[in-house]
Amino acid sequence: MRDLGVRTGVLEYRPLVWTAERWSETYRSGAADGYGAVDEAARYGLLLGYLTWLGGSPTILDIGCGAGLLRDRLGTLGFASYVGIDPVPEAIAQAEERADERTSFVVGDPLDVDPGRFDVVICNEVLYMAERPFDLIERLDAFLHTGGHVLSSIWRHPGDVLLWRALDERYALIDRSSARSAGNRLARRGWVAACHRAKR
Repeated sequence: MRDLGVRTGVLEYRPLVWTAERWSETYRSGAADGYGAVDEAARYGLLLGYLTWLGGSPTILDIGCGAGLLRDRLGTLGFASYVGIDPVPEAIAQAEERADERTSFVVGDPLDVDPGRFDVVICNEVLYMAERPFDLIERLDAFLHTGGHVLSSIWRHPGDVLLWRALDERYALIDRSSARSAGNRLARRGWVAACHRAKR
């Protein structure tokens, strides 16, 4: 019953906030490696499809980049630069192995740091884990060049509709797609990904 209440907006949305220690242990133990498993490939495919469609050689900011798994998948795409940001030092320590002349990683909370402005900002399965997801959605403007794009992926769960509504109100929706993996037990209903453009 609570699920329906959250989906309809009658009940308050509560993000799935983990403690810093839980995140640290997830990366230390290798449990976060599962985010790169084949049963997660569908959501990465949607994001990469949008990047391919946008074309060019964009500058990219990956918010909540974790150990840099998305950066691995960008290998065949043209981009000018990539910056990954994550508040978990253990995640960034692992991500640093992927750093190169076009790639850098920063430890920090996206609500507090200023990594600059980018052509594309990616929120890959991060909004529902943010302590203040709606503040983060508003903050994305500060990272975007004029006419820049926001690419996001959110697993289908109670409250995802509210996150999409907030994104749609703040940015111009270009496209939204969904995908499922029969082997993924956690995201049984799959993921929704979208491409938005800044309104300014």
